[in-house]
Amino acid sequence: MIDPTSASAIFKSLSDLTRLRIVRLLVVNQTEMCVCELVDALNEKQYNVSKQVKILESAGILESNKEGRWIYYGLKQNKKGLLDSIYTGVAMIEDKADLFTSDQKRVEARMQLREDGRCKIGLVQTENGGTVSSDSPRVSHG
Repeated sequence: MIDPTSASAIFKSLSDLTRLRIVRLLVVNQTEMCVCELVDALNEKQYNVSKQVKILESAGILESNKEGRWIYYGLKQNKKGLLDSIYTGVAMIEDKADLFTSDQKRVEARMQLREDGRCKIGLVQTENGGTVSSDSPRVSHG
């Protein structure tokens, strides 16, 4: 069971579209992701994604796992509880504007850059702000 204050924090954290997109990517892909992977998948600024991830972590939706210089974020597990129901609901949200579909296409391309199942290269963005281009990437740590 989750107490009312925690439940309120969870629902409040999901009221932002960027945070909802982050949770959706993690629900659909069932894997941890680092901030740089989320930045490239969402086509958002690093500072914004970092801020949104911290809010989701504070609300108890995400948990982090540090591996060397990388921090991976995944869904906090709560089998048969409120979080599990929320994850199911997030996966069912209709995507009329193809926003989630576009995020998913970018994350699939970004995940192809992993080595041994983990991010090793940091942010990958083109000079014009596009993402996931291995032709002329600007690389920095996420």
